[in-house]
Amino acid sequence: MTVTHVLIHYPVGSIPDNAFYYYTALVEVVLHDGLQSIGANAFSVCKSLVCIVIPASVTSILKSAFSGCTGLEKVVLKDGFLQRIGSSAFSGCSSLSHIEIPPSITSIFALNGCTALVRVVLHEGLNKIGDRAFLKCSSLLHVDIPHSVTDVCNTAFNGCAVTFPRDLNGRIIRPYCLEG
Repeated sequence: MTVTHVLIHYPVGSIPDNAFYYYTALVEVVLHDGLQSIGANAFSVCKSLVCIVIPASVTSILKSAFSGCTGLEKVVLKDGFLQRIGSSAFSGCSSLSHIEIPPSITSIFALNGCTALVRVVLHEGLNKIGDRAFLKCSSLLHVDIPHSVTDVCNTAFNGCAVTFPRDLNGRIIRPYCLEG
């Protein structure tokens, strides 16, 4: 049996780790408002998934939750209670061209290998751009780093076309973070 559509109803509060791992024919997922967390690798390698809307009620998207979703073109992170996007949560989503990270997120480590990514919107409140956050996002040309960011970690932008001045309003961007 091939699963192509999934509807997550209330009262489901969390999607467990690996719940839909490698469901390559999965095209559509509808998540209810009230869902609180999406587990590690929950939708990893769902290559046919094109769009995902994360409800405002979700507080955490764990490690590699959507990694390898090569057909994923659109991710909507509704502004609300989201506090954590785990490492590599959207890594290898090679069709994703833009994403807006909600203001509730204070650190990001999640978008490595998104080769079609051209635009990322980051908001004030973000403090840290972590290791490999945008590693090998080879189409990424421009990122406005909010004033609230005080730490840009090693390899954050390796393999990207984006460049930054060495000093952003008094903040030092470590040179090794920008090597291609």
